[in-house]
Amino acid sequence: LDGAELPGVDLFEKTLCGTSLRDVRFDNANFRNANFTNADLTGVRLEQTAELRFLSSPDPDGFYAAYQGGEVRYWPCMKAGDHRLVYADRQAYFSGCESYPGNNLCLFSEQTLSFHDYRLTGEFASAGEFEIDPTLEGIRIRGNMLVCLQRTSDTNKRAHLVDLTTAEIIHRFDVGDAIFCDNLGIEGLIYYDTELRIVLFGASGNKPREYVFPGVHEPTCVAVIEDGARPKSGYVIACGQRDGFVKTWRVTVNPDWNMVPQVNARLHTDIVSAVTFLDEQVLLSGGNDRRIIRSRLAAGFSEPVDQQQYALRIECTGMKIDGVKGEKERRLLQKLLDESTK
Repeated sequence: LDGAELPGVDLFEKTLCGTSLRDVRFDNANFRNANFTNADLTGVRLEQTAELRFLSSPDPDGFYAAYQGGEVRYWPCMKAGDHRLVYADRQAYFSGCESYPGNNLCLFSEQTLSFHDYRLTGEFASAGEFEIDPTLEGIRIRGNMLVCLQRTSDTNKRAHLVDLTTAEIIHRFDVGDAIFCDNLGIEGLIYYDTELRIVLFGASGNKPREYVFPGVHEPTCVAVIEDGARPKSGYVIACGQRDGFVKTWRVTVNPDWNMVPQVNARLHTDIVSAVTFLDEQVLLSGGNDRRIIRSRLAAGFSEPVDQQQYALRIECTGMKIDGVKGEKERRLLQKLLDESTK
């Protein structure tokens, strides 16, 4: 098994005495009651969380997190320890992970779009898988609306806004060389390239207005949610940056534009890879620092007024490591064992 890629592997009560496991990747593994007596663990990777790729929330009670390595986990907001694996494909490289009404899940991987329906048993059943046009580069679902990007030339992409209830394309917008976008109701988009931009398109086909957000540096992700206090005219917008900063604004788009900066805080120590809203006052952010942070926003504060972190842990209660080879690895496992008994 030397050099094997085994992130998230379940070794509950398994016996691997004397086994050579050099340089194996054991990210997020379950070692509970496993017997590794005299095993060679030299060079094994024991990261407790994989890098986050995407976040999506079906409702304010919980969220999905898609990780590097093909895993999707559901995290309940109030009981972080009750997270569960809902999808795993070790060969998958996610380019999109979205929830849609009914706590269901949509995954965008390479050129495949797959839908998974939630069951009352807490399990998911495949609801269909489709090959899609290779020119499509991204997908976002919020409520019954879907927006995706399609490359039309070397320097231009087109955003398609789709009503999932009717499966009809409502609008098509040319958005230059956008990287990712989200919709503001049925009349506008927010997207980013080298700068964060909000672009509004009138349903009557008028020439779109464009506004470039000030003070944004190397954005890496973007999210938007309707402001419940100002339906159909107000939104809360968030972006994550390469430097670990997360920024939010409250924006009014009808009848006049008004933008109020809100949070401007370094919430992560590495690239922010995903942001999404639980509601207009609660933001989720995840980064390459392998942390997910739930932040509560409040008017007049540039820092979140409350935070909670979510992270995966290696489970090793009852693990036997007598005679394990690999001094550094044995010390780390012993530390994790000691922490598991506290």
